[in-house]
Amino acid sequence: MKFTGQPKSERVNVTVKYRDVFTDAELTDIFVTALKLVTQAVGAARIHDTSDDEEVERWKKEFLVGYALLAIGEARSMLLLFSDRLNINARIHLRALWEYELKLTLLFADDDKVLKLRDAFAYEMRDFAMKLGKTPDEIDAEIERVLGIDDASMVVGTKEKNALGGNVKEQMRDELQPEIRYLGTFSWTSLVSHGGVLALHELAKATDGKADNFLFEAFGDNKADALLYYAFWVLMFFLVHIEKKFGIGIPGRDELIARATAANQRLNIVTPEQEARIQKLRAEKGKN
Repeated sequence: MKFTGQPKSERVNVTVKYRDVFTDAELTDIFVTALKLVTQAVGAARIHDTSDDEEVERWKKEFLVGYALLAIGEARSMLLLFSDRLNINARIHLRALWEYELKLTLLFADDDKVLKLRDAFAYEMRDFAMKLGKTPDEIDAEIERVLGIDDASMVVGTKEKNALGGNVKEQMRDELQPEIRYLGTFSWTSLVSHGGVLALHELAKATDGKADNFLFEAFGDNKADALLYYAFWVLMFFLVHIEKKFGIGIPGRDELIARATAANQRLNIVTPEQEARIQKLRAEKGKN
C-alpha cells in the first residue's frame, strides 16, 4: 500500500464544477478553495520518498495521504449534491469525512494502532478475497506485495475495527462528549443512506401537503451551509497534518481560515455560546 514515492508531476489542480444557488456563495467558494489546497498538498506529499522513515512513521504518512485522497472525493460529492439541493443525501459523505478524521486521530495518538491497522490489511484481504473464491496463493502474493514482505504467513492481523480499538462508539471513548459526537457525526448522518425510519419521518414532514414542488422540498433542508462549514474544518485537518508530516507549505491556508471564521460569524452556524461551552469542556477534560 504505497501512496508516496510517486513520480514527480506538474502542480496538481482540481477543477470542481458546482452551483452555489442553494448554498451561501462565499462559504461555498471557501469550501472549493479548501478542496484545491488539500489537493495541492496531496500532490506534493505523493512525490516524497518515505522509504528511509521508521516503519511506524512511514505508515502514518501512507495512511494520511490515502485518507486525504478519500476525503477529496467525499468533499466533492457533498458539493455536487448541494448543487442540486440534495442536502439530505449529502450527509453520508460528511459522515465519511468525520470517520477518516477519527481514524487518523487514533493513529496519530497510538503507534501500536498504526502497526495493527497495517497488519489488519492481511486479515481483511484473506477474509474478503477467500469469500470471492481467490486462492490462498493469490491472496498471499498480494499481501506480500502490499506489505513489502517475503512470507505472508508471518502476518495474521485482526479485524480493522479491532485494530483501531473496537466499534466506532468505542473508538470515540476519548472524545469530549462521546455519545453526542456519535449521534451527531455517525448516527444522524447515516439515517438517509441506511433507510432509517427516522429518515422516512423527516421526508414525510418535508413533503406533507406539497403539490408540484414536492421533489424540491423532499431532499432539501436548512443545513447545507452548516454541513459545508463542518466539512471545511475536516479538510483543514488534512491540510495541516500533511503540511506538518511532510514538511511542506501550502500558501493561502491562514487567509482561508480567516474567511471561514468570518463566514461563520455572519451565518451564525457555530455560536459564541457553543464555542465557549466546548472550550469549557476541553478545559475540564485537561484538568482530569
